[in-house]
Amino acid sequence: MASSRRGWVWLLAGLVFALLAALLAMAAVEARVQQAAGEPAARPGAAEAKAAVVVAALHIPVTHAITEADVSLKEFPVNLIPDGAATSIEQVVGKVSMADIYPGEIILLLRLAEPDVRAENVAFTMPQDKVLFALPPDDLMSRIDLLRAGDVIDILFSLTPKAEMMGAGAGGSGEESEQPLGDPMFTTDALQAQHITAIVVEAPASAGTAAQATGQRVAQEAMGAARPQAILLALAPQDALILKYFRDAGGKMDIVLRHRQSEELFDVRSVNYDYIKDRYGLQQAAPAIGR
Repeated sequence: MASSRRGWVWLLAGLVFALLAALLAMAAVEARVQQAAGEPAARPGAAEAKAAVVVAALHIPVTHAITEADVSLKEFPVNLIPDGAATSIEQVVGKVSMADIYPGEIILLLRLAEPDVRAENVAFTMPQDKVLFALPPDDLMSRIDLLRAGDVIDILFSLTPKAEMMGAGAGGSGEESEQPLGDPMFTTDALQAQHITAIVVEAPASAGTAAQATGQRVAQEAMGAARPQAILLALAPQDALILKYFRDAGGKMDIVLRHRQSEELFDVRSVNYDYIKDRYGLQQAAPAIGR
C-alpha cells in the first residue's frame, strides 16, 4: 500500500509540474505576441511627427505680391510636407507668385519670384496679354519714397492741346492759321487701378563697384536713399498707347495711391475751365481773340 501511495504522489507531482510548465510556456508566447503587436503600433506614432509650413489663406493669383494677410502657418505630418515648402511667413511676404496658389495649398519657394527684373522675373510672371511700360517718375509721389511694387495707383494727366489749325486765314487769304482756344487745358484720370509691377532705382554710391557699373537695381522693399529711375507697369497694349500719347503731347503726370485692395473703377469727370466755372460759379471770361 505504501508503494502504491508513493506512485500516486509522484504522478500528481508530475502533473503539477507539467501544468506549471504549460502555463509558463503560454505566458512566454503571450508576451512575444504582445511585443510583436506593439512594434508596428510604434511606427505610426513616429510618422505622425508634425511641422509648421506656410499655406495660402486665400486665392493668390499669378504675379500677386504676397502680403501677410494672404498666408498663414499650418501643421502637417512631416512625411506629407514636400521639399522646398516655406516654413516661415517672412520667407514669402513680398515675393511674387509665378502661378495661381489656392486656399490651403502649401506654398513652395520655387513657385515664388523676387519682384525684380534682374532675373527676368517680370517678363516671366506678367500676363501674356500685357506689355511692360516704364513710366518716368516725374511727379512728386514717385520721388518721396512711398510707392512700392504691388501698390495700386491711378495716373492723372493735365494736358493743354495746341491751338487748332483753321483753313481760312485772316482777310480770307485761304492760308491755314492758328486760332486761339481760350483755356483748353483739361485734367483727366488717364488710367485707374493699375498695379505697380516693380520700381527701378539707382544703386546708392555705397553699394560697391559692381553696383556702380550696372547703375541700377530693382527693389520692392524700402529704397532708402536710392533715387527712382522708372515705375514699371504691366499694361494692356491700348493703355500703354494712352500713356505714351499723353507724355508725347507734353502732358503733366501725377500719381495717386489707392488702398492695396481697391480695384474699383471710379466714375469721374475730366476737369477743364468750364467744369471749374460751373462748379464755383465763375463768370465766363471773354476769349482773347488775336488780331
